[in-house]
Amino acid sequence: MKNLMTDSIKLIEEGLAPLIERIRSFEFTENNEHSKEELNRIIKCIEELPTHTEDELNALLEYVKLFPIKIEKEINLAIRNFQRLPLHSQEDIDTFYIYLKSKGVSKKIKKGIIDFVRRITLIKYLNFIDKIKHLEKESQEQLIVLTNIIRKYIPSCSMIVLFGSYARGTAVRYDEYIDENGSRLSYQSDFDMMVVLPSPATAANAHKMEGRICSKIKDEYNQKFLGRLHTPPQFVVECEEELCKNLEIHQPFFLDIIKEGILLYTDRQIYLSEPKELLYKIKKELAQKHFAHLYYPDKFLKIGKSEYKEEDYVTASFMLHQSCENYYRDMSMVFINYSPKLHDLTELIEKAKDFSPELLTVFPRVTDFEKKVFKLLRDAYVDARYKLDFVVTKEELEYMLERTEILKEITYRICQKRIEYYDQKSKEE
Repeated sequence: MKNLMTDSIKLIEEGLAPLIERIRSFEFTENNEHSKEELNRIIKCIEELPTHTEDELNALLEYVKLFPIKIEKEINLAIRNFQRLPLHSQEDIDTFYIYLKSKGVSKKIKKGIIDFVRRITLIKYLNFIDKIKHLEKESQEQLIVLTNIIRKYIPSCSMIVLFGSYARGTAVRYDEYIDENGSRLSYQSDFDMMVVLPSPATAANAHKMEGRICSKIKDEYNQKFLGRLHTPPQFVVECEEELCKNLEIHQPFFLDIIKEGILLYTDRQIYLSEPKELLYKIKKELAQKHFAHLYYPDKFLKIGKSEYKEEDYVTASFMLHQSCENYYRDMSMVFINYSPKLHDLTELIEKAKDFSPELLTVFPRVTDFEKKVFKLLRDAYVDARYKLDFVVTKEELEYMLERTEILKEITYRICQKRIEYYDQKSKEE
């Protein structure tokens, strides 16, 4: 332990001191050739640091290449903590180490040095380059930008994980095809991102983040790549307490994220138990339970048809929205035992599309009429209840009914098929 601490102090006092001053005194700007030259000199400075901390230096090197502005902020904050400590300029490293271990050191002092070392060692957890090398260069760049934006809007997050098809290496960056009606449709996988909030955050905090702040993250991310093909992000936001609870009960959705996901960021303060696989027998029982819940979207659809007959097309549109929303939610529960905290049909469709490619054909948005009616259906969740000028015509409502019936048929069929899959796998256990 003594040697480890002594090496850390030596790195701080002998190696990082000149590096810190260079970073603190230089203003990085994007697309600035002078910035690139200065960055190269800093990298060279890092490479000349003591070799006994090679792993930390390699991580620091990668971090500086990716986050030159972030490292400046992190180190500046660490310096302020460190400068509050006594003996920070003492030449006798061993004496300094003994001082830190002495009983006379206050909690504040201990916290200061711990925070300093933690911030320096934290960068190795941001060194995820090796883990995403299987992705195309453009995807790597987009993930780096997206991770930075998430930390900008949710600076307190304790973990960011990439999961889904991009983590598994099965993503489709972009594809176009013609459906059975002759419409040209496109498909691309999403960046599925789980953002974890630290304790004492609540599920309500997570709901707010997922519904509002993540929209700002998407807007800034899309603006960064305006005019360029880029992968759209989808977010799952959970608090640590809920995540840990779900892992303890072997919730399949979260188990898969932790097992297959790529860690893009962690503050190292969260502890997760080792994920264990849930038996297919249990998965089948859970899926059957959620399949029975399809009674509710069926009921909304039935009420929507009744309101249509009464020629109350506005109320009918709200009921159809509720029907569609619940079909997507229940479908998600059958497949992964998890439902997103969303009401927006556009978001729900994006999150459900991996369950079956058929789902992309339910609400085509090619013609002006298709786009208009889908927007009316999506907006009906709020506007049908609160806006007096919200209008839906008979023709538009009939189209909504037709598409909702199609969604119902697909939902029942793919959910039954999923339960059959669980049943077959349970017999092999």
